[in-house]
Amino acid sequence: MTMLRATIVVFTFGAIALFGANRAHTQTVSLQVELLKDWSALKTTMHRIADEMPADKYGFRPTDVQQTFGERTVHIAIVIVGHTWDIYGQLVVYLRLNGHVPPASQRM
Repeated sequence: MTMLRATIVVFTFGAIALFGANRAHTQTVSLQVELLKDWSALKTTMHRIADEMPADKYGFRPTDVQQTFGERTVHIAIVIVGHTWDIYGQLVVYLRLNGHVPPASQRM
């Protein structure tokens, strides 16, 4: 499901670029609302599943070669943060090639 959402996001941004500035603004706001809704729902669901497992079972692994429940929950947080920074780094190039300064490099 994550790959499907990522694909949809990529195609949505492509469509936004094709339909012009005014329409792009409306679609961007709509996309932001939808992504925030999805993110919030996913965050809530992940908190609920983590809370459902008793603390003494976080070391449970279905088989000897699989990660524990706790390792899988941590994996989600490390992957999301790390991957987000990877993508940010890539988007910096797009901004700079178009004469813009990325937010992390802007002076406040």
